[in-house]
Amino acid sequence: MIVALEPSGTYGEIFRHAVHEAGLIVHRVSGKAAHDYAEVFDGVPSQHDGKDAAVIAELAAIGKSDPWPVVAEPRDEELLSLHADLVDIYQRQFVGWCNRVESWLARHWPEVGELLELGFQTLLRVLEAYGSPAALARDDQAALRLRQWGGPLLKDEKIASIVDSARETVGIPCTQVDMERVGIYVTFIQSDLSRGEG
Repeated sequence: MIVALEPSGTYGEIFRHAVHEAGLIVHRVSGKAAHDYAEVFDGVPSQHDGKDAAVIAELAAIGKSDPWPVVAEPRDEELLSLHADLVDIYQRQFVGWCNRVESWLARHWPEVGELLELGFQTLLRVLEAYGSPAALARDDQAALRLRQWGGPLLKDEKIASIVDSARETVGIPCTQVDMERVGIYVTFIQSDLSRGEG
């Protein structure tokens, strides 16, 4: 007897393992093959559970499936899969926090996005140190600090433009809570960046 199924990620793994443990032959029918065959099967392109099962069975019966034995994954591949999962999680978190900062900037300091790229250290340090464009504009040492954070790649003209944008922004003035909010966002971004570097 051949037991055929579509690959469905982790959902079918328990059944596939149980079939293998019972000593039965497991075959895989590709999702594309099943989808394409649905209309050939009964002249109707619709799909539902009963029809899907019949389509998979028929495709396996006419040789349109491949053996799919359960084989223990090598440890190296398991570790690679684990690390890929972690990278995906951290990447999603990182993007989520960056989106929050981007939204915050659009509300309070829309001009700075044209001058400093989100996700790079200079802008993150500005937001962490000042928490608002008004606080940067009040600091007589702001240009010097920007030069230290940006290094040789951040030119004097751009530094002047950043300070000017902080003074002249059309953004909504920040409350103390707004400043705390962006500080929290930046903390999480920095945390995700440090994980990526590690």
